[in-house]
Amino acid sequence: MPMYTAYHLTIDSELPLPELPTTDSAAADITIRLGQPPDHLDAPTYTGLLHESAPGHLLYSVPSVLRLLARAGNEILVEPQPGSDPDSVRAFVLTAGLAAIMHQRGRMALRGSAVAIDGQAVIFTGISGAGKSTLAAALYRRGYRLLADDFVVIDLDADGQPVVTPGYPVLKVWKYALLQLGYDQDSIAALTPVRPALQKYMLPAERGFSPAPAPVRGIYALQSAVDREGPRVPLPALNMLQILNWHFYYRRFAIDLGAVARCWPITTALTDHAASYRLWWRWRDFNAETLADLVVADGLGAAGEREHS
Repeated sequence: MPMYTAYHLTIDSELPLPELPTTDSAAADITIRLGQPPDHLDAPTYTGLLHESAPGHLLYSVPSVLRLLARAGNEILVEPQPGSDPDSVRAFVLTAGLAAIMHQRGRMALRGSAVAIDGQAVIFTGISGAGKSTLAAALYRRGYRLLADDFVVIDLDADGQPVVTPGYPVLKVWKYALLQLGYDQDSIAALTPVRPALQKYMLPAERGFSPAPAPVRGIYALQSAVDREGPRVPLPALNMLQILNWHFYYRRFAIDLGAVARCWPITTALTDHAASYRLWWRWRDFNAETLADLVVADGLGAAGEREHS
């Protein structure tokens, strides 16, 4: 059974995880096992429609797909539901399951994507559908290196500087966005859907993936508007704090597991050390290449730089 790696953690999984690179490391930081989670947690501190939480434990259900238990920051117990497909099960393990583990470990998991420009991380955050993965894919197509997609893990280095710890080499991009980026129908048909019947595809990024942590240089909060002019607006620190707190990945998990409070030093370090902007785009007129031009022109990387081809 292969060992996998993501976010600088070694993962021992009974569930195949083909998106993740393999590693020769023999010691696992996280184990993923197939089994039956409990129906309920003992003495939960929060009970919602789809999840329960208690200190160090999170129980999560996706009807007709899976039930999973994440506990102690090092174990995920997964029960696929009858008739579920492996792609959907895996998708939720790599998103909700890993997010819960990161929150339990006290690591900041931010909804978004990140690329490395001149060896430094630029993060894109925003609500679902804001264009984070598409903008990262546009920059990846230009030769900049991918650090993470879906969610970005941010840690503090020995000097207290915020760094992005790389995830794994896959971008998840909607079909219409791939077409806008210049992929033809045949190229898209050759890609694997994130889930069956979902027109969102996994775009492999092995040749341009950066495995090394990168200091955070800039953060862009993407947002659409009906008639907004002036696409790029610097954000005051207080506004950026609010945005960062709002965009913890699986935010309800982060609140329940105490991650928002524990990650406060990382949140404040980001506002101290990273340039932050609101990046507007006109509703129904999203153009990833135009936004990529703005990012590159911002001084967060020179237009001529290329890190892979």
